Amino acid sequence: MDLFMRYETDFLEITNSVTDRIERIPSLSGNEKRGEIEEAENEVQDAESTLAKPAASFLSMHLSHLMAAVKNHLAL
Repeated sequence: MDLFMRYETDFLEITNSVTDRIERIPSLSGNEKRGEIEEAENEVQDAESTLAKPAASFLSMHLSHLMAAVKNHLAL
């Protein structure tokens, strides 16, 4: 599986889970409700982290190519 497709799959799984939790929250009360809200918040943070990964991977690949080009020119 392509790296970016894996990130997309991870993001979709997390957002689906958050959506399910949000739909359950109104029917809960007390500690169950607080726990579900906390889990949803944690998953939102996971989703944000997952969104940052493709950008970091892209930048890393781009920087590697640039560094290779610089080294190639230095060898000339």
